[in-house]
Amino acid sequence: MVEETIKTIQETEKEAGTLIEEAGMKSRDILEDAKEQADKLKNQAEVQAKEKARMALDTEKQRAKKDMQDALKDVERDVAALEKNAASKEKEVISAIIEGLI
Repeated sequence: MVEETIKTIQETEKEAGTLIEEAGMKSRDILEDAKEQADKLKNQAEVQAKEKARMALDTEKQRAKKDMQDALKDVERDVAALEKNAASKEKEVISAIIEGLI
């Protein structure tokens, strides 16, 4: 009877050891899976952040290009007005010189 009890205790201890080993392996597997998922999420977030930054940069480049085009149009308009004003002043100067000579 004592032998049977000892044998039962030994079997129970052996089963407990096996369960502990299995639990350890499962916990390692769970940790590895969690790490892999975290790495994937991190990579996805990084890709999304880069794409968002690229899109924002493209938008700002387009806005800057449009602003430069608008500014160039304004300058061209101002130059044309100055050229027109200069042409009219040229006629006045020529007329004044001719009158001074007469």
